[in-house]
Amino acid sequence: MAHLVIGTRSDALAVRQASFIKSQIEHTHAGLQVALELLASETSLHQSGDWLNEASLALLARRVDVIVHHLCDLSPRLPEDIHLAAVVERTDACDALLVNAALRATVHSLADLPAEARVIAQGDHRRAQIAAQHPQVSFLATNTLEQALHQLAAHACDAVVADALSLSLLQADEQITARLDATEFIPAVGQGVLVLQSRIEDQRTNLILESLNHTPTRHAANAERAALRNLYGEPGDAIAITAAHSISNGSPQLTLTGVVADASATPVQLIRATIKGDALAPDLCGSALAVALLNAGARTLLTHTRTNQAVNAQVNELAELYPMSFGQEFFAEPAAPLRQAASAFSGAGAWPIAETSSPRLAAFHETAAPEFDLVASKVSRLRQHQPLHGRRILLAAARSQDELAQQLEALGASVMTLPRLRAAEPASWEPLDKVLLHISWYDWLIFANAASVTACLNRCAVLGHHQQEIEARRLCAVGKAAANSLRTAELSPDLVLPQFNADTLAAEWEARFGQHEPLRGKTMLLLTAQNHADEFAQTTRSPLRTELDQLGVYVEAVATHQYSFKNAAHLWETAFDYALFFDASSVETMATLCAPRSLPEILSYPRIACLSHEAYKTAQAHGLAASLRLTQNHPPALVKWLREDSAQRARSS
Repeated sequence: MAHLVIGTRSDALAVRQASFIKSQIEHTHAGLQVALELLASETSLHQSGDWLNEASLALLARRVDVIVHHLCDLSPRLPEDIHLAAVVERTDACDALLVNAALRATVHSLADLPAEARVIAQGDHRRAQIAAQHPQVSFLATNTLEQALHQLAAHACDAVVADALSLSLLQADEQITARLDATEFIPAVGQGVLVLQSRIEDQRTNLILESLNHTPTRHAANAERAALRNLYGEPGDAIAITAAHSISNGSPQLTLTGVVADASATPVQLIRATIKGDALAPDLCGSALAVALLNAGARTLLTHTRTNQAVNAQVNELAELYPMSFGQEFFAEPAAPLRQAASAFSGAGAWPIAETSSPRLAAFHETAAPEFDLVASKVSRLRQHQPLHGRRILLAAARSQDELAQQLEALGASVMTLPRLRAAEPASWEPLDKVLLHISWYDWLIFANAASVTACLNRCAVLGHHQQEIEARRLCAVGKAAANSLRTAELSPDLVLPQFNADTLAAEWEARFGQHEPLRGKTMLLLTAQNHADEFAQTTRSPLRTELDQLGVYVEAVATHQYSFKNAAHLWETAFDYALFFDASSVETMATLCAPRSLPEILSYPRIACLSHEAYKTAQAHGLAASLRLTQNHPPALVKWLREDSAQRARSS
């Protein structure tokens, strides 16, 4: 029997989207066996591109034949070798307002919301349009729409604004307080449109999916995405665009309305424009709307997050292509061949936004329950092997934690790491130069990491010191990287520690030297980063009664070229389940990247784990409350806590 595999995430909304498409394909192609393949990631595009990358890889690796997406989640730029094989008919483009039980008697529209309401609304385009009406509302973050509905039911928020299609797929229509007019509250690009991705070369699958293509919807979607692309926009940006299809004098027309916002301004600034054009030239329509928005003032707003040069270059290019005034209502009339092509579907009539879910969706809900039960059992089995399945974890490590990240991902978690810190020169070399002149004072040199080895040896070379002066000391390396750096320089470490604290040093010392060489009374110099030079010494000197000096020989700094404002915006958007801090500098790094917003504002949702006393104190100073506090970095204890806490949270929800 012929077979087709649809790849999907395992969250309820994604499964319902995929199951709806499965039912449509099976209805159209009797005898075709269609199966759902659960892909591990549950990450949505608004938080991360992990899911899109995983979906693309699954397609290219031929694990699956089709991926179902809500078009508003897709970047306007698609990966090579993958295309939109089908654009399914749009049934509902608008957003909807839901309020909790306490407000249902008094709130009947967006305008009725209390001034200081707590609102869940994903995407800057939604938040900006809400804030324009209600400047004092506060916005809360969630991972998924299901979680938003759960918080609404628990009165943890006052209102939710979400797209009506997703609410319909989740059978939450009865909870809707009001549908928001799509010509007034502009929806996201591609909202209400399900699209099917496949491999371009997979002719069999493409022919099967062609039956689900809806030409008017495809034209509208192409126009919306062309406008977003010309504005250098991505999903989640403060850009909203919608296209309505109609027939005028036998010719298909598109009416495009767009909004560009600056959500950071007080009050919120909104730029709005509307154009009409030929539906058979959707790219031209989209480009025209982009120019209209830019000329209306969007250029100024967009330069807050994009370079002037890029925006101006795009405006100039569009102006050369379309020198006419885009205040005109219509483009030039289409040529005769286009008129003939238009007649093929001119009988389709107007394309209204449905007030309720389509009959096909209603029928789908009645027959899909067994499918959902099957998927639920698959998810349950998956979570037995991956107890952190679907959890989003921020790994705020100042130094590399690749092994831990891989371990958490193997348990099903989606892990986001902060950018790596680079070693930069200190403001002055004078402290290190003085120490190197009197290096014979110390019995032991302790290198906290590979960067401290490099900094010390490089400075020796600059000053003309011989490496033998370092080699004459007893050498201790913290971690394999530091030990390997010493060996590369033909220096042999006398002691290698997995981490540096009193307990570890005492245990490793006894294992290496026994009672023949007591640790007490040794003079030691710890070479580390200036940012946290006191971090190790405070936990070591007193318990071991050693003479321990510490010296910062380099500065840890964020490699800013690896971390743009766009990355920071995604960091702000992501609703993490857990945030893990390993030392003081990891907390400070997070605070730097999130500025000007505070850590409690960014990390209001996740549970915080501090893996050292210094991390705990620094997190506390920034106003964070730790759910887990360890005195030292101990990955097994951390993983055990994550598994137990995740299971408990799953049971409670």
